[in-house]
Amino acid sequence: MNTDPSQPSDFGSSQFRKIQFGHKPHEEIKSEDIERSARERISVPAKILLILSILHIAGLAIFAMVYVGGMTVNKGEWVEYWNELAREQHRANKRTSGAQNPRLNKKEEEELKKVYAWNENLFAIMLTAQIIQFFAGMCFAVFIAVAARNMMQLKRRRQAYIASILSVIPFTAPLFILGIPIGIWCLIALGHPDVKRAFDRIK
Repeated sequence: MNTDPSQPSDFGSSQFRKIQFGHKPHEEIKSEDIERSARERISVPAKILLILSILHIAGLAIFAMVYVGGMTVNKGEWVEYWNELAREQHRANKRTSGAQNPRLNKKEEEELKKVYAWNENLFAIMLTAQIIQFFAGMCFAVFIAVAARNMMQLKRRRQAYIASILSVIPFTAPLFILGIPIGIWCLIALGHPDVKRAFDRIK
């Protein structure tokens, strides 16, 4: 400690108070209180959102393998079912028109071949659409999971807002309607002044 009376004393310094009296300046205490309050408000909904997102990712992966795999294995049955519908439609049209011969003529056979080719393409389109849908859902779920993890650490407030909004939308919500109330909970918590200040402080 400085004993020279001509020099400024360390007795009143913040560092001296930290060491000798075991407490911090008022500003630091207030900052810690704000951060503690923010974590208490945001940690529970963020954890639930993270868990729901992980479950959603696992569910999508399993469902995609079962659904897409099943469609691929049963491709022939799907296409044949559509082809049979097309044939029945042509026969129904002939009966409606009053034709005596229920059998299809050459022209009608050619038309059916075009329908058969379209049914092959239709299956590929449907399968591709399903894969894209699953992939998009997976991307949304991963983004929400990462944002929820950062939310628990009071980081990336904009990302947290976007993830919370996505959680309110049924198409992108983790586990669909189960994620909607949690997304609303996160939005309410993110709007609290202490949470806003804590996010601004921790970057």
